[in-house]
Amino acid sequence: MRFDSVVPRDPDNPGPVWLDGSKVTLTRTPGGILRAELADRCYRRVVVLRALPLSLDDEYLSIRCEDEEVGILRRLTDVDEGQQQLIREELERRYFRPRITRVIRIKDMSGTYEWQTKTDRGPSQFSTRHPRHSAVPAGVGRWIISDLNQNRYELVVAELEDKRSRRILDELLA
Repeated sequence: MRFDSVVPRDPDNPGPVWLDGSKVTLTRTPGGILRAELADRCYRRVVVLRALPLSLDDEYLSIRCEDEEVGILRRLTDVDEGQQQLIREELERRYFRPRITRVIRIKDMSGTYEWQTKTDRGPSQFSTRHPRHSAVPAGVGRWIISDLNQNRYELVVAELEDKRSRRILDELLA
């Protein structure tokens, strides 16, 4: 097995390299570093990025080494369960995105909106511009909210704990 940090490219095919999930093996070192084995090459330090992070969480996953793309995995389900778990852990570290489960209050503070929420990670308070500018639709009934510090929160209307939360959002996002 050859260790690489440089990704070989086919000059006749400048497009993306699509990875065969059955030929991708990811492992984590004792120090927590993710490494990838693909065919006859091993990449010691890789990261996994979402090509479309707002709309397709588990599709088009870019495996990168030294800021160069090794290849793209079309779907998370293309690899076995153990590999899926490693990829999910890596994505969770990179894309910290608490899911809002309840909206307690959204208060207009002269153009800045103060949100008081409950998330899957616990209580959260954050500030945004007007929700029409800071909430991006990410599918039917699904929103990505960006606060003033560019932190992102996921909001799935159907998963909110109470009707009051839905009513508050309907008024702001309608």
